[in-house]
Amino acid sequence: MLKLHYHPLSTYSRRVRIACLEKGIAIDPVELDMVKGAHRAPDYLRLNPYGRVPTLEEDGFVLYESTAILEYLEATHPTPPLVPADARGHALVAMHMKLCDIQLARQTGIIVFPKRFLPKERWDEADERWLGFYAGEENVMLGGAREALERLQQAGMELGIVTSGNRARVAREIEGLGLRGLFGAVVSAEDVEKRKPDPEPIVRGLELIAVPAAAAAYVGDSPEDVEMARAAGVYVVGVPGPFPNREKLKAAAPDLLRDSLGGAVAALLGVGP
Repeated sequence: MLKLHYHPLSTYSRRVRIACLEKGIAIDPVELDMVKGAHRAPDYLRLNPYGRVPTLEEDGFVLYESTAILEYLEATHPTPPLVPADARGHALVAMHMKLCDIQLARQTGIIVFPKRFLPKERWDEADERWLGFYAGEENVMLGGAREALERLQQAGMELGIVTSGNRARVAREIEGLGLRGLFGAVVSAEDVEKRKPDPEPIVRGLELIAVPAAAAAYVGDSPEDVEMARAAGVYVVGVPGPFPNREKLKAAAPDLLRDSLGGAVAALLGVGP
């Protein structure tokens, strides 16, 4: 039987455990008490010299990198498959796994682990560390997005942002991208009690820019965006983002579906197909 050394708060451990559950793979789970330093014990370091989780054992064979573990499970337990068989689908999975490791994992660890293992009086310090790290990240707009927003502004449209993001972070991104003053309303996570797919965020945004739902359009990149916009009674525009949910977005049946924000804006303004 496979033996998996893990910690329940580790996102890397969780991805492996989820894969095992999806594939129906029996495992012998060994939870490491990282508070007491079990991951630094000599016996564990002989398995995983980096002192991290997860670590997988099978008949003397050891893996201690979660992506490699997932690939091993997919190869040794191919049914049901968790990765598309075609080359492009496989490549997309590999790309997004790598992006999660590079763009998300370190930031998550900076805020989650200190709040799990630090006393509450040091939580503000943990927040500052996370914000300090994120401040160094470069914000990049999707190609053509700036031009599309400027076209809407020139057409006299009232613009707003509805996001589940933190208000301070979103404000920094708007400032960093040179978009300050472009939006008449910015509705962030702290501004509402309910989040998408509940319509409250859009309803709040429409109130701030004084635009009735019947005269508004909402652009989103996920099925949840479509559900929220439809519940708010606005025209729903779907534009796929960098995530592998294109088919799900299409299946959600937005009123308008375009491959780019520029294409969506052209259609909304009646100057494109």
